[in-house]
Amino acid sequence: MKIIFAADGSACTKKALAFLVTHEGLIGQQGELFVLNVQVKLPPHVKRALGAAAVAEYARDEADKVLAPVKRFLDRHPVC
Repeated sequence: MKIIFAADGSACTKKALAFLVTHEGLIGQQGELFVLNVQVKLPPHVKRALGAAAVAEYARDEADKVLAPVKRFLDRHPVC
């Protein structure tokens, strides 16, 4: 089974990760887990003022704040 896991860094993200760990058979041995994080699009005037590269770096940094703890958790508690 393939699962797309939307992570936003909230308490719900942590609860959903705990659910996956306690239901390890859900994904299965051949399964795949894809973790997704979506950043809010900044207004166009911000992109014009700061530049596309700065906005892209900001989005990566914000995503890393959410995804790094998820990665550490999944490294300690493999689910598939």
